[in-house]
Formats: sequence, structure tokens, C-alpha cells
Amino acid sequence: MRDYKIYLKDILESIEKIENSLQELNKEEFIKNLNIMDATLMRIQVIGESVKKLPLDFKKKYRDVEWNKISQTRDMISHAYSKINTNIIWDLIKNKLPKLKEQIKEII
Repeated sequence: MRDYKIYLKDILESIEKIENSLQELNKEEFIKNLNIMDATLMRIQVIGESVKKLPLDFKKKYRDVEWNKISQTRDMISHAYSKINTNIIWDLIKNKLPKLKEQIKEII
């Protein structure tokens, strides 16, 4: 497990950075602030990249985490940047990342 802690810590750190940068913003402000949006999308990519580095047997051990969806979101941001749906990203930030944060804390 200790080999994977670096990736899990990267995930937690990225989620916390997203939370901190969006602390005072609502959805409309987030969408209008391109610097914050770009930084947030980059941090989501870091989360996805860290997930991709975790071995399959590790991910199978924690099946309740949506590993595939996280990886797919990273790929979508990386390869189809112009097609990003801000409503989906906002939902991810507000509803999915807090759950992921708690799941990763439990794993660690």
C-alpha cells in the first residue's frame, strides 16, 4: 500500500486545492473565472492521472470508488477540452469530489 500512497495523497491534495480555490465562488462565478476554471480542470486531470497509476488489483479492492469515471473525466478534459460541459464539471466538484475525498481518506 505504501507505494500507492503518493498517488492517493496527490488526489487528496488536488481535491483540497479545488475546494480552497472555489470556497467563495458560486457556479456562475466559477464559469466566468477562466483562470480558476483552468486551474480546476488541471487539478481534475491530476486526480485522473493519479488514478490511472494505481494498479488494477488495488482498484478492485476498493470497488465502491468510481475509478473508471475519474479516468474517463481526465481523458475528456485532456482530449476534448472544447467539449467540456461546465454543468457536469460543477456537479463533479460539488457532489463527487467530496465523496472521493472521504473514500481516499478511508483507504489511507
